[in-house]
Amino acid sequence: MKIGYARISTADQNACLQRDALKLAGCEKIITEKVSGASVKRPKLEKLLRSLDAGDVLTVWRLDRVGRSLPHLLDVVANLTRIIHHTYPVSARRERLAGLTALI
Repeated sequence: MKIGYARISTADQNACLQRDALKLAGCEKIITEKVSGASVKRPKLEKLLRSLDAGDVLTVWRLDRVGRSLPHLLDVVANLTRIIHHTYPVSARRERLAGLTALI
């Protein structure tokens, strides 16, 4: 399943632009979260990452919606890498990790 993640920082912001882009990208499910970009805690993103199944594709509008800084983004990517290693057989890992690396 192609799953989208949208994040807004304040109540004044609107996630419509992100959601529209994610729908155009073919996302079947979109998770929207309102949390400050300065916050490391992103409960909906964390829950989403834990719930990914084999074959799921996580899509974001921009990388800054996932990571608040480069080190935080790299932590998220490391978490996704662990998910890939625990979910996919060895033969399928290379392709998944290559796609993840292309993202960076």
